[in-house]
Amino acid sequence: MIDDVQKLIGADHPLDGLVISSGINFDGSNWKGFNISETDWDNVMNVNLKGAFFLIRNFANYLHANNRKGNICVVSSISAHRDLLSVYQVTKNALSRIVHTYGKYLCERGVVLNCVEPGVVNTDMMPFLKDYTDGIRPGKPWNDSSIKRIIRPEEIAEIIYLLMSNLGEVLSGSCILCGGGTKALFP
Repeated sequence: MIDDVQKLIGADHPLDGLVISSGINFDGSNWKGFNISETDWDNVMNVNLKGAFFLIRNFANYLHANNRKGNICVVSSISAHRDLLSVYQVTKNALSRIVHTYGKYLCERGVVLNCVEPGVVNTDMMPFLKDYTDGIRPGKPWNDSSIKRIIRPEEIAEIIYLLMSNLGEVLSGSCILCGGGTKALFP
């Protein structure tokens, strides 16, 4: 698959970076706990975890086979740090652990692996946020953040840009929490 992408963009533009920003969740799955169906469990695991792991592995192998260095950034979630009865939380926690575990190994081979763990971000995955882009609303999760607002996608993109630059190497194997101060409030 990676070779197909390289052919598509041409040899004049060698691939040296990959951002993995895949994620699905089922409405209400944070509250389903053990009642989630096996099909829903497998779907979330396949997209959020299995697909990401094999993209990391395949891209790292591609870089190694072509004698190139590069960067990989995984988008996890602040949910990785929460004790939720959610397959989404389980997958994001596992992604963050993969980055910590494989970061040193890959860095020694010229591949920098990092991740971001965003808080509440205004994306298509959370369509109900479209009505709340101006800040505080009673009972909303972003009220617990220090910045008291929803995070904009471009703010997360700037952090990813940093991790994909040469500066990402000094953070290799790190997960950058981007919750607007929310983490300090978690139990």
